[in-house]
Amino acid sequence: MDGFQVMPMAEAAPIADFIVTLTGDLNVVDRPHLEWMKDGAMMANSGHFDAEINLKALTAMSEGRRRIRDHVEEFRLGDGRKLFLLGEGRLVNLAAAEGHPAAVMDMSFANQALGAEWIATNHHKLEKQVYELRTRSTRRSRR
Repeated sequence: MDGFQVMPMAEAAPIADFIVTLTGDLNVVDRPHLEWMKDGAMMANSGHFDAEINLKALTAMSEGRRRIRDHVEEFRLGDGRKLFLLGEGRLVNLAAAEGHPAAVMDMSFANQALGAEWIATNHHKLEKQVYELRTRSTRRSRR
């Protein structure tokens, strides 16, 4: 939280300089929020899908749209306000950056593969519950 306020979108829209969604839900930033956003507000999505910011409503409200730099679009609204969208409303950490480094992806996929192998090997003695994936060094350090 680092001192930042977290509040409902209806309260945040009129005062926010920068809005980031990460819910995985639809239209978290919807037309009523866009109508109340202040001039120069920036939006980004870091949730699971590209449907958190209602881009159809934003486009319909806009009289003009232009790319002002890589991964930054300006939407000029009928009342003269300008709203800015990062990464086309897609997952900003992938769309407007370099994505995940190969080392992170390699480790993630390796963990998934090892977890699947462990389940396949031990399925006959597993109960229906959540199992934590831990490395051997983690298991040793907890003893």
